[in-house]
Amino acid sequence: MFIREYKTKNKKNGNTYITHKLVEAYRVNTTVKQRIIMNLGTLSVPRSDWRKLAVILESRLSGQVCIFERDTNLNEIAAKAIEHHELIQDRNKSKTQRVQQSKIISIDIESLRTSKNRSLGPELVANSAWEQLQFEEILKDADINEKERAVAKAVIIGRLINPSTELDALDWINNRSSILELLPVHIDMLSKDAVYEITDKLFAHKDHIETSVRKKEEDLLKKSDTIFLFDLTNAYFKKSGKKNSITRHDVSKKKEFHCPLVTLTVCVNSLGFPIYSEIYDSNQSEPETLEDILYRLERKNTTLSVMKPTLIINRKIATKDNISLIKSKGYEYILIQQISGEEKYNKEFKNAKDTFEVIKSDRPNAYGELNNLYIKKIDLEETSRIICLNENRLQEYTSINVKKEEDFIEDIKKIENSINKGYLKVVEKVGERIEKLKQKYPSIAGYYDININLNEENKKVKEISWIKKPKKQEKDIFSECCVIETTLKKMDAKNIWDIYIMLKNVQYSFKTLKTDLGLIPIYHQKAERTKAHLFISVLAYHLLNSIEKRLKDNDDHRKWSTIMEQLSTHKRSTVIFTDEDNQIHHIRVSSMPESVHEEIYRLLNIEDITKRVYNLAGFRL
Repeated sequence: MFIREYKTKNKKNGNTYITHKLVEAYRVNTTVKQRIIMNLGTLSVPRSDWRKLAVILESRLSGQVCIFERDTNLNEIAAKAIEHHELIQDRNKSKTQRVQQSKIISIDIESLRTSKNRSLGPELVANSAWEQLQFEEILKDADINEKERAVAKAVIIGRLINPSTELDALDWINNRSSILELLPVHIDMLSKDAVYEITDKLFAHKDHIETSVRKKEEDLLKKSDTIFLFDLTNAYFKKSGKKNSITRHDVSKKKEFHCPLVTLTVCVNSLGFPIYSEIYDSNQSEPETLEDILYRLERKNTTLSVMKPTLIINRKIATKDNISLIKSKGYEYILIQQISGEEKYNKEFKNAKDTFEVIKSDRPNAYGELNNLYIKKIDLEETSRIICLNENRLQEYTSINVKKEEDFIEDIKKIENSINKGYLKVVEKVGERIEKLKQKYPSIAGYYDININLNEENKKVKEISWIKKPKKQEKDIFSECCVIETTLKKMDAKNIWDIYIMLKNVQYSFKTLKTDLGLIPIYHQKAERTKAHLFISVLAYHLLNSIEKRLKDNDDHRKWSTIMEQLSTHKRSTVIFTDEDNQIHHIRVSSMPESVHEEIYRLLNIEDITKRVYNLAGFRL
């Protein structure tokens, strides 16, 4: 083989273009002929090196190695040429296959329509997370058969994409989603009994599944858990719950006074992956639960006694007894609390920008600005305290409250205008309007005194007046300050703050579990069915956190709710049309992914695994 130069002249502008090609000479009987093996574009290497480059290319095409590959420059040029050649070959091969497999018929375009349009995009992403965490193998090890595993996959992914009751999930699986087409076994329709039976069976194997998933996540992350954070949340019932032995009526954190409650505890690691969950009776007290959780964790994971991960706790849990318990078991802890303007670090916070250590942000805020963090470490006898002022959050808080305050004043003036025009004069009615205003702006109304002035003659409302209290600005200063207390005295303030930021992300996971994964409300009447419902939400959260972690690894910080919304337009449909012989054709296909879909699939390394399904349905009468 050898390299030949080709010159092409453009007849319109007279320009001459030069390209190079790898050419092979071969013999047919007594005649020597030549053929082009590959296009090389325009080479920049000297003509004296063409022979060496041709030898390298010939060797690579035949799967051999030659001595000239020691030349780095020629080696790189050859590698790029081979890569381009293989790409062209693959494209030509695909084109040939497409032509060979094509089936061209005449159709009536007026008969063209679609049917059974189902969601596909979120299901593909969820299916990828299911495979990454190897749920199929985990459930198989729990002696769950193939069909039951398929139903479990549909139910858990259903909770991730369409969090709701089991009955609504059944409707979503059968009528709105393409999830049944992604299952390893063929299922036309799911029944209500199948859904309830698999949720019960999954909960019966809770310990095995939870432990296996946690170990798989540790293998994927290639790290052991060093920080544990746990939280309790009350799930409330929309029905009476009288037959449910694990509920009672109480006041939930969401102020659902009329609803019976059940409590779920979830313990997560530093990346937000759940490592343990437990369901407690009624409105469980957070401080009373810590000892039980530590006992159960140590019993299920014997390495905890050696690892001693750091526990992150909130102010409610940090009672004297719990702090003593944590210390007696040899755990380090981090206690994080927001403070108000009346607490003892007011003076330090007022001078924070002048006296604290400054940590410059490397990521801009929503307005494209870089904001600073101000921190100060104070060493105590047994612990250290890090006091922090987040300039970014302070600015966001201030701008939000300025807008609320403007709206508050505008609404007061509307009441004033109604009084001046004579539409509103009765004291009780004015009082009702002012009370509604305070309920509408609870965070602002407390900083204002609103007075009703009466006409002495007829005791009707003459006017209203309002005045701002002097403490408002001082309160704003401390709204985004926090104090972090920890036994990790050797750790510097910056590292502690990094843990705090991690905690904020983990707290988002609890919010997601409560709101986005159908944890609340609950409609079940049986205790075991209630526990199974909660456990399905925990399993769905494993998938959610896995998806978001993979996105973050690719520097993409979109949340699952955003991903679902953007993928909602990628569909699976049945195309129906009639040909010239009045035959009705059904073709089940996926829609072509748009650019926003392709970007997500590329980041998560996802391919559409669904197949084109063709059926000849019959004849049009």
